[in-house]
Amino acid sequence: GEVRASARASKRVIERGVDLAEILKRVAEAVGGQGGGHRGAAGLNVRKGLPPSRVLRKSLEEILREVFGHCGEA
Repeated sequence: GEVRASARASKRVIERGVDLAEILKRVAEAVGGQGGGHRGAAGLNVRKGLPPSRVLRKSLEEILREVFGHCGEA
């Protein structure tokens, strides 16, 4: 199977330094996929047959880590 996911960030979050393209690229590469896009809107694609829940959980964990790291309590 294939897992595709996308994410968007508010202007406020982007202004504080969060880069969704970089986050999703890093997550996708960690699980054998591809990712990228723009700072405020990005996506990933994983074709390795991993459970979608694993890919999505990893993506959400990384996004939240970055958001809270840059913005405090977003």
